[in-house]
This record gives sequence, C-alpha cells and structure tokens, in this order.
Amino acid sequence: MDSFTVVIIALVFTVLLQLNSYLSDDLKNYICNKFNPYFPPLSAKLKEQTSLIETNNSISAQDNYAQWTKNNRKLDKLKKEISELKENLLQFNRNKISQWNKLTKIGITLPFILFKLWKGKQIVYALPSNKVFPSMINGILNNGFLFLVLGPLNWFRYGHVHHNVLSSDKMVEENVLSFGVSLGIWCWALNTVLSTVEFIVNQLFLKQKEVAPPPSKETTTTAATDQK
Repeated sequence: MDSFTVVIIALVFTVLLQLNSYLSDDLKNYICNKFNPYFPPLSAKLKEQTSLIETNNSISAQDNYAQWTKNNRKLDKLKKEISELKENLLQFNRNKISQWNKLTKIGITLPFILFKLWKGKQIVYALPSNKVFPSMINGILNNGFLFLVLGPLNWFRYGHVHHNVLSSDKMVEENVLSFGVSLGIWCWALNTVLSTVEFIVNQLFLKQKEVAPPPSKETTTTAATDQK
C-alpha cells in the first residue's frame, strides 16, 4: 500500500473521530428523538397540557366550576402520563447513545488502532537522508516514541543508537533503510495540531467572557460616604 493511500485512510479515520467527538449529548438526543417512538405521543400530550392550562386560566373557577374541575383532573392524569413518557423517552435515548458509542469504538476507533499498528512504521513523508535531523529526532520520526524505549537496545546491538530500532541486522549493514516521518508520528502530529486549533478557537471565540459582578450595595454606600 503506497504512502498516499495510507495517509488518506488515516485522515478519514481522524476526521470521523473528530466529528464524533463534536457531537454533544444534546445533539445526540435530538437525533435520537427523530427515531424515538415515545416522542410523538409526548409532544401531543404536552400540547394538550398547554391547551388545558390556557383554558383554565381563561375561565373563572367560580362561574365554570364543573369545567375547571374536569380540566384539573385531566391535567393530573396528563402529568403522570407525561412523566412516564419522558422517562421512557430518556431511557430509549440512553440505550441508543450507548449503542452508538459501542458502534463508534468497533467501527472507527478499533480499526484505526489496528491500522496504526499495521502501518504505523510506514514512511509517509520521506527525507533525503538521515542527516536532516539529529539521530534522536530521526529515530522518533521513524519509529515513534517507541524509539525512546528501544533505543538503548540498539546501543547494545550495534554499538550506537541507530535511527531504526526495529530494523534487521542485514538492513542496517546494507544501509537500505528509508528516512522520513512514519504514519504513527504523522497521526500524532495531526491530532496535536487539531487539538491546538480547537483550543485556540474555543479560547478566542467560543469561551464565554466573564462579567464582573455589580458592586454590592454596601460597597456603593461606603464609596459615597468616603466621597463626602
């Protein structure tokens, strides 16, 4: 599989995971309500409840006592029915959201992890030589942060820390190893950039500005007294 295809697949997985992370609970509940069998009857009951309340508010309890009492009995009954429907609706949504989270893990997260384990060391951005960066940086770019753990083993094998700690002896001797950025490091860098951009956007545009509380009456009175 060529590097371009590997990058595209990794990019698709990353975008899907990012989109899923942006789905808030309110949005998930809104989507679930579209397929919730309890939502239509609940809406009808709420409309009926609102209508009865408006009717009772528009009539006099003394002049229309019978109708007012009848409406109140209906309202009490509706209150119980609405409470049950809300509980059923929330339970349905919780089950669907739980299923969605499981499907996300099985359909996106787990395959992405397996894909990175399979193609994580494949070079997706080649470097002209191993002299572009220091040996330590080259090792991390080629092997990921695993290099920091397995690097010392290379010292015992070859007498120096080679940039590719998972290479075979023959590859090291013949110097046929490629130099560049592996898929694992590329994915890590992409997620870091996305997280940083998201943080900056939240801080600059989405974070609510803190409004200073108005001065208390006691403080205002004290200030006025000092001025006098």
